[in-house]
Amino acid sequence: PIDLDMDLRHRAEAHDHWVGGRLSAALASWEAQRAGPQNSLESAMVAEALADDERPDAELWIDLHEMQDPIEAAAIRGRLRWRQRRLAEAAAELEKAFVGYRTNAWPMPQIMRRALIIAEFTAAEEPELAPRLWASVSEPFAVKMMDEQRRKSAIAIARRMPGGECNQTVIRALEGFEPWFPWDESLLRLRLRCHGEVSSVFAGAAFRDLADYMKEQPETLLLK
Repeated sequence: PIDLDMDLRHRAEAHDHWVGGRLSAALASWEAQRAGPQNSLESAMVAEALADDERPDAELWIDLHEMQDPIEAAAIRGRLRWRQRRLAEAAAELEKAFVGYRTNAWPMPQIMRRALIIAEFTAAEEPELAPRLWASVSEPFAVKMMDEQRRKSAIAIARRMPGGECNQTVIRALEGFEPWFPWDESLLRLRLRCHGEVSSVFAGAAFRDLADYMKEQPETLLLK
């Protein structure tokens, strides 16, 4: 409504930014109003936004939210540790969150989805942590929550493990998608490359699927 109270408008903006993953904008909108969190969603939102900004009070907010949802708190603390470049601690917190998520489907998908991305970043920056992070996402979450993204993150993390980009863990993870492979160009190219290297029975399908994908891509409207 055009006559919406300004504080409430800022709160609504904070929610919108947070859902969209714009954490710095969410924090700015939140701090433009005066009220404190009214529910567990808002306490998680504030904790995650503060963690992403490395604020000194992020630890306090994460500890407070831990009493309401320890899995979400571990995921958020993992983000804070990643921001602080304490990567081994980040991996430990993310591992705790993902293992907990295997038996509890209630943590908010926005938080857990972003935690998977942080796990990918952590593995890329510190490959020695990749096996530990891969193990934490190698099993399904409760009721198959975010299963495709979990499996994609597992592949991204596995690519950082010893043995090169097409190591055996990556190949097994790619095979796990068969025969309904995701229509994702980067994954389709990785599938073709890896199955080609080992002369896999899936190499032919990998070639055909990538060719079909590229054939269906729209023509660019930009001048060449």
